[in-house]
Amino acid sequence: MQNNSSHNNLNNRLFQGLSRIPSDWSLCLLDGKKVPQGIGWQKKPLTPAQMKEAVTNGYVVDKADGTQYRCYPKGYGLITGTAVTINSDIFYIMALDQDGASASQKILELSGGEELPKTVAFTSGRPGRCQYLFLVPEQYAGSLCTKKFPTGVTGDDGKGEQLELRWTGLQSCLPPSVHPTTGEYVWVPNCAPDQIQIAIAPIWIIEQMLVEKSESGNSNQLPLQAVTETRFDSKQQWTEVDWALSYLAALSPYRADDYHEWCTVGMILKSIDDSLLHEWDNWSRQSSKYKPGECEKKWKSFHGNKAGIGTLAHWAKQDGWTSPFKEREPVNNSRNERHFNSKPSLKNGDGGREDSANKDPDLNGNSTHGSSYRDNDPFLYKQVTTIVTSELNPPQQTAALIELSTEDGYPLNGVKDLAQEIEAHINRSESKTEDTLELQKLLDYRNQKLKFTQILPPPLAQALLTKAHSDCIDPVYLYQYLLASCGSSMGGHIGMIGKEGETVADSWVEYPIFWTMVVALPSAGKSQTMRSVFGPIKRRQKQAKKQHNKLKEQLEKQEEEWAKKSDKQKEKLKNSLSNPKVFKATMSSPPPKHLIEAGSPEGALRRMSELAPKSGCAWVFDELVRLLKLDQYKDKGGDTRQILLQTWNAPADIEFERSDEKDSFELKDVCLSLTGATQLSKVKQLFSDPDDGDGLISRFLIAIPTTPDNFAVWSDTQVAIDRKLQHLYDHLRSLPSRLRNNEPTEEDEELPPILLSFTRDAKERWKRWWEEVRRTQLSVEYDNPAFFAYLGKMLSQTLRLALLLHCIELKYEEKKDPLRVGIDTLERAIQAASFSIGQFRILQTNNHEADSLPGRLSLIHAYALRKGTEVTAVQVQNTVFKRAKANKPTLAQIRQDFATLTESGYAVLSGKGKDLRLKAIPVQKARVGIPTSSDQNSDPPQKSRMQTSGGTQPPVSQNSDNSDDFWADPIGTAPERGGLSPQDKSDDAQNGRNCRNYDDDITSKVDAEPISGAENSSENCRNGVGNSDNYFDEDSGIKLENESDDDPDPDDDPKGSGNVPKPDTPPAGDGGNELLNDEETANSQPNSRTTETELLQECLRLREQLQQQSKLVRGDERNSTFELLQALLTNYSTAIAMAKANSEMPAQNLVSLFTPLDNLLRSWGIEAIGKVWEQVPYNPQLHTSDADDLTEGEQVFVRFVGYRDGSRILCPAKVSRTLPSVEKSCGSE
Repeated sequence: MQNNSSHNNLNNRLFQGLSRIPSDWSLCLLDGKKVPQGIGWQKKPLTPAQMKEAVTNGYVVDKADGTQYRCYPKGYGLITGTAVTINSDIFYIMALDQDGASASQKILELSGGEELPKTVAFTSGRPGRCQYLFLVPEQYAGSLCTKKFPTGVTGDDGKGEQLELRWTGLQSCLPPSVHPTTGEYVWVPNCAPDQIQIAIAPIWIIEQMLVEKSESGNSNQLPLQAVTETRFDSKQQWTEVDWALSYLAALSPYRADDYHEWCTVGMILKSIDDSLLHEWDNWSRQSSKYKPGECEKKWKSFHGNKAGIGTLAHWAKQDGWTSPFKEREPVNNSRNERHFNSKPSLKNGDGGREDSANKDPDLNGNSTHGSSYRDNDPFLYKQVTTIVTSELNPPQQTAALIELSTEDGYPLNGVKDLAQEIEAHINRSESKTEDTLELQKLLDYRNQKLKFTQILPPPLAQALLTKAHSDCIDPVYLYQYLLASCGSSMGGHIGMIGKEGETVADSWVEYPIFWTMVVALPSAGKSQTMRSVFGPIKRRQKQAKKQHNKLKEQLEKQEEEWAKKSDKQKEKLKNSLSNPKVFKATMSSPPPKHLIEAGSPEGALRRMSELAPKSGCAWVFDELVRLLKLDQYKDKGGDTRQILLQTWNAPADIEFERSDEKDSFELKDVCLSLTGATQLSKVKQLFSDPDDGDGLISRFLIAIPTTPDNFAVWSDTQVAIDRKLQHLYDHLRSLPSRLRNNEPTEEDEELPPILLSFTRDAKERWKRWWEEVRRTQLSVEYDNPAFFAYLGKMLSQTLRLALLLHCIELKYEEKKDPLRVGIDTLERAIQAASFSIGQFRILQTNNHEADSLPGRLSLIHAYALRKGTEVTAVQVQNTVFKRAKANKPTLAQIRQDFATLTESGYAVLSGKGKDLRLKAIPVQKARVGIPTSSDQNSDPPQKSRMQTSGGTQPPVSQNSDNSDDFWADPIGTAPERGGLSPQDKSDDAQNGRNCRNYDDDITSKVDAEPISGAENSSENCRNGVGNSDNYFDEDSGIKLENESDDDPDPDDDPKGSGNVPKPDTPPAGDGGNELLNDEETANSQPNSRTTETELLQECLRLREQLQQQSKLVRGDERNSTFELLQALLTNYSTAIAMAKANSEMPAQNLVSLFTPLDNLLRSWGIEAIGKVWEQVPYNPQLHTSDADDLTEGEQVFVRFVGYRDGSRILCPAKVSRTLPSVEKSCGSE
């Protein structure tokens, strides 16, 4: 807390200090050691307003290796030599640095005895140290350089004192920045910029800073004897050492003061030649920080460097470096014969280019007369391409670019930019396959759906889906909130063993703690679903509170009546309930709060401390960004975020100490589940660190709901979810005690938690899943630290999901060993975990819109798919990327992205140039690798991409340990439950249709795994992965290649016959992606490549596969048929009984019509639960009641029978305490 307090105090001081600084000052970020942050900080100044934002939220800066990091400044410096405007006149700010008491004498010596004028000044507080700011008129600015005047006196820090006149490329730390010795910089009294104006620089200062003739080659350079003595001979062959020494001589002295740049220069020199230590040491002597022997010590620590001589050349050019050959070899039409290390000349030997007078007009129609070359000069493009693609090493390439720029008059920055673009274009071509695979993964994530009927028991899944359909929302809302509500109902009384140790303390145990997040637009239905899921818990909490309040009122009345009684009466009733003390002793304590919706962090934690040990609690946020504001009213900040992070790891066992012991409290193994929603625009506030440094985002199971197709269609579907959830919560609360062989249900802190473990098959599957996740973590450790952290937490999440699903299943089906979690349940948990992993990757892509090409393409595809019509580059830029502050793609880049999506088979193009338009194709309908265009003349041209794999998808490594393909498609990863709809079945079937890599082998339920091998490659088939999100309408008019109008839609096949893959028949004529030439056709005939034995084995294998598929289709048909008939099956037994009881009812004639249904159920092995009007003991696993207060074992009457398939409960029987009126009347007759 002390660190947080000091950090907040520093931020406040920095923020307030910026209010005193003029708005046009150029600032840089500093760490606590006066070092500027970020490479190239001199070229990236911040205004005071921008610096305030950086102090508050941090600022992303570039590192020398090309990566970025978020900097939280501990100070800011004024970049000297930068312009300011005063009364419409332009001036430049310089700083006079008085570094020691002897420097004041040097001032008088140089000024002829003149004192410095009154001006803005500041100091670190060290004796004799102070800086003064002065304004330099514009006419002198180009003629000045930094000058240092040593005094010959050694200061108290062992360094030489000096006077420094600071100019361009340097910075001066401003108050109240942190100083490593004194603590902070301060303004000299009455000399802050809001108290006094900056004075004009005295003429003697300007005279001292003027560039001397010997410095004209480099205004900031102090010549180095070792370098300047080098003889530059234009005829010699320069080595890397020669170029390095030339660049080193040009570097400005301030770079020796910057620790990062000082080290980089040394590392570059050592990487070129180990003999350059002396030159580096000589150059380092320009710095006031120079210490004898330090360079040699540092030199020994250098082991490799990402930066090369190109970095040295770039810095030298920034500091005024010019080629030593420039004046000796004038530019003309003849090509010089210089070459690098005996390499052939990179110049064309054609005698030169055509004269500029014969040049064509440029692209804008302007004549190029008077300019040597056009902006898009093909000669320059060819020369730079030759250099970039040559065998020269990077330093030699940089040197060649510098020569090209120098001798031919091209701007060096322009030449380097062109080289970077050419290299990037080449790299894009080489990385096209990698980007295509990454795009496939991202699109699979977006197409991924959570299949409720596969994960949850059918009665619960049906209730959730009915609620979602009625409210016209994505059911994932309900799923996310349900995890937290069920977790809070279970508490810490039950856990799941991930790895068994010698004792429980040595074991890896996970408890039902769920943090879930919904990222959605406002007013999309999250509040209504939240009330529905948490309603039963809140109502139970209110009822308990209401009963307690009644007892309190009764106590108050008894106290009033007791006061009126005589002593004799009191003595007589002292041991009865009439005595308030006795009555109060029998009262229970105030009901604990298992649901927290609002309040301060302190209040919420205190309410949790009132819970019994091992209790569960849910903290519900309507807007999760409130997490950031929990401590906003604390004077010194707070630690709520750190406490919350701790509560996710395990049941919270935390003691909160206060100065007054009475105010201290503790959490006793409380399982805190946390849930809520937020908007995408606010996610960046919640997770300001893209690398997820403290692991907050990795703790959440994330879902990004989509808008359903029936969003704007009224539904009369009747919802019946409240009672189901109430019974589910009651079941989960009482489950631990029932697992203890029906011990009393009261919570007892002395009882250890019930620990579940895996069956043998499930344990082996768990080990494989653990290894799969860990391998994927390794592959993203450096590229995506946030994803690395999320995958690490997902192993714990999987155990928690398996625990919860198993406990829910115990309500709806009987298990042989309720303390063992089977492989089917684990597969469902893995499927749910995979869904959350995909949702996290979508959130990452949405949150960093333009950071990568595949991410950008997936966002464009999702937007165009949702629009359903053609979109333009302008529309995409103004919608998808409107909030992108950095790396915002240009219209030209977006149009190139359109072409890439089309080449990848995910879109079609129309129009040309600026009128180029794109229409997206749904993932499951895309012909990956087959370019498609609705306009034969569209730009750029479309080319078919034949794949060596024999199919239409790009080459994929099916068993790559570094692939995360297995997150994308959960189909086949979880065993199917009974009662699945034909829609689910046909969707699964579609995954194998028209897929060249589809293998007919059927994978068993037990062996199903997310990572597929060659025998299960249909999971990675890009021709149809996952469920359709119905964004692409069948009537949209888009006709895909090789698609027949007569092809049946598998969704229209109630029997799921689409499970049988159909061969693709290429169209006649040219252009078919699978057409073979005559020679290939001849070679592909069976007689030429197989023997009779092999054909016979193939036939036997196919026959076995067909038998397996027929068996699977029959099972699918049975399940889907039962779901269609469920309502009829629920009611027909009651209808028969009523008809038999009253022979005058016309329904009597219908009895015979129901006989085939009995036969059908009997052939399927489905049994009825109970008989109509039969009296049976109430069993919550077999029965559902119309009353909330039924207890297990109580006698009830069956009003509607249920059904079971072996140990699986398909639907429970409906029971009641009383018989229906029709039965009573029949009985009386």
